[in-house]
Amino acid sequence: MREYDAVDRVIAETDPLGRRTTAGYDAAGRPTWQQDPDGRLSATASAGNTLVQLQRDAANRCVRITDATRGDGRTALTDANGRRTRWLRDAAGRVSAVQHPVFGTVSYAYDLSGNLVVAVAGDLAQYWDYRGGVLVAHRIAGPGGMETSTLERDEDGHITAIHDAGGTTAYAYDSACQLVRMSGADGTVTEWRYDAAGRLARETVDG
Repeated sequence: MREYDAVDRVIAETDPLGRRTTAGYDAAGRPTWQQDPDGRLSATASAGNTLVQLQRDAANRCVRITDATRGDGRTALTDANGRRTRWLRDAAGRVSAVQHPVFGTVSYAYDLSGNLVVAVAGDLAQYWDYRGGVLVAHRIAGPGGMETSTLERDEDGHITAIHDAGGTTAYAYDSACQLVRMSGADGTVTEWRYDAAGRLARETVDG
């Protein structure tokens, strides 16, 4: 059961066990705090538009702290050992880097259409190529050299083939655009059949 204020915002919710969670808002109507059924503060927000969510274990110990810019997604996470992971964002709100206390930093770049085109982590880099907004190639560059995968598509945009260092994997579809055949680079052929309702009815593997 929910309770609302004069402007129809949820200020309390009671679950089937009678446990009640309450919430409050600032003058702009943004959530500023939340209290769980045990009376513990589970979320709070500052005037700077930062939302902090707290997760506790059965002993009431705080085991996770999540900082997020309201409406823009997560910006930081602190685990029970105090290790903090941060998400950095560009002006468009997209993740531009993730800073991890153990694995280091991963950086991201996007094209003018907002597609992810580069991801770099240490000495490993990945690149994605698009044509008309559709992914057509993926490359991985590292100490061992460059690995490239290219994709072919039909006029409906379905992937019909993937070419990489291991060979070519081909795909076929029926008139309902359902995948019906995959021919692997190792010679394995997998086929799928569907019933009149479009549900998978049979799968066969040969090779």
